Amino acid sequence: MLDLTIHGDLRAVRHGLDRVSSVMVADGYDADIRGSVEIVLAEVLNNIVKHAYAGREDGRITVKMLDIGSALQFEVSDTGTPLPVKAVRKVEFNFSNTPVEALPEGGFGWQMIRKIATDLDYRRSGDRNWLCFRIPFASADPHTNCEEPVRPRWKISN
Repeated sequence: MLDLTIHGDLRAVRHGLDRVSSVMVADGYDADIRGSVEIVLAEVLNNIVKHAYAGREDGRITVKMLDIGSALQFEVSDTGTPLPVKAVRKVEFNFSNTPVEALPEGGFGWQMIRKIATDLDYRRSGDRNWLCFRIPFASADPHTNCEEPVRPRWKISN
């Protein structure tokens, strides 16, 4: 449905997000799913630029999006540095009555991604990072089994 390659900088990420949104509007997706896609993709792509391609100007990011009936399935890949294991660990934190200075540094983007996306899978293959996930349609049964990924991936615990 969409196969996009963008340069690994923040301006290109913004243009890439606009392109994804335009395709989704043209294909008739509602504002709720478009908003969820933008939140997750913006977090993922900005993290790639800021961390995987930090200090580099040669980065490229590919984004593939496919409608699988119950969800939109995404595959995002880059040739930046590998995602640190600690970045994908699920961290539970109680924010109520916590002073700002006691809040942990980082990790909030992954919490947001986990709230919206399902079936998060990350793997490193050769010099490439692969992150796959699905964003279910509001009307989809969350217990419906989607088809298996095409190749094995490392599972990120939700």
